[in-house]
Amino acid sequence: MEIELIKVFIADDHAMVRDGLKMILEDQDDIKVIGEAETGLDTLNKIIQMKPDVALLDINMPEMNGIEVARDIFKKKTSTKIIFLSMYSDEAYVVSAIKAGVSGYLLKQSDANTMIEAIRSVNQGKPFYSPSISDSVLKAARAGLGGDIKTKSKFDELSPREKQILSLIAEGLSSVSISNKLFISSKTVDKHRQNLMNKLEIHDVVSLSQFAVRQKSGKDVESKKTVESHHFTIVSKVYIYPKSVGKKIMSIEGADSIKKYLGYSNKEIKDFFNVGKRYDSVSSHPYLKILEQKEQDEIRKSEKMMSKLYDVVSTMTIEHSNVVKKRNFIHKNGQIVQSVTDDFFSWENKITTQKIRFLTD
Repeated sequence: MEIELIKVFIADDHAMVRDGLKMILEDQDDIKVIGEAETGLDTLNKIIQMKPDVALLDINMPEMNGIEVARDIFKKKTSTKIIFLSMYSDEAYVVSAIKAGVSGYLLKQSDANTMIEAIRSVNQGKPFYSPSISDSVLKAARAGLGGDIKTKSKFDELSPREKQILSLIAEGLSSVSISNKLFISSKTVDKHRQNLMNKLEIHDVVSLSQFAVRQKSGKDVESKKTVESHHFTIVSKVYIYPKSVGKKIMSIEGADSIKKYLGYSNKEIKDFFNVGKRYDSVSSHPYLKILEQKEQDEIRKSEKMMSKLYDVVSTMTIEHSNVVKKRNFIHKNGQIVQSVTDDFFSWENKITTQKIRFLTD
């Protein structure tokens, strides 16, 4: 019986890395390397033309980075499954990768057997992620697609050198000026700029400069701050299924604040939250009605991603995760009411506790 070969494409800006990967993969009976590229733009064009089953992509490549390539591939609805092979385990990279539509994320420290297992897994439609980034995968599913990881959390993850360079960018210094000031090469500064853009999910130099100025001036309103005085608390049980995420609101506290800040009556609040009733899909829960349409869409996206990552999420042993994010509610009169939500989730018993502070005072 003839073995059906998995057609693999390799993209990395280092020839030695590509050659090493080819040697490993071509030793497998069921894998065939059909092409390679060293720049992002060349990668995009060749993948569209050659239609590999699986593409191994580095994140940092000239012309277009791997995340931009993945986004374009995903938009074109090709059947190619993408695995990032990267040295970066930072949450910002993992979140960006999953949001771009990739099927797998491997650290370059991974052994050959793990890489081969990942290729076979994603070719069968099963996501594959390095075990060491499991917490980032969970946060991507819960926060990265259910509402962006907020800017300050990304800023906090920058290295001291990256923060230093960002501060100098805010002062309007060029790469050459920064290199002279820090006694490093301008090429190194450019590398830091690219890393900053990747980590902050900023995709052009102008936007990076604008962010740097806002960060330095302190005008960036960040939602990662602790919710010191919350108005409303929702405790829910979450049910993770292969094709949906269920939800049952177990209790609410502070219903008077819903009346005060959103204008709803006791009966409407009771109908919206329907305490004690289990819904097999969070998208069908009536409480979505008091959220802005954008918020509803983000929750539905998050549910789809949690389902997509079911095989990974269902075997996680992370004790808990916490996300602080902005959320918009709808007042009864149609006006938008902003809030900050401290969303704590226990992976052991699948209980989520959301502490909400309305920003109208």
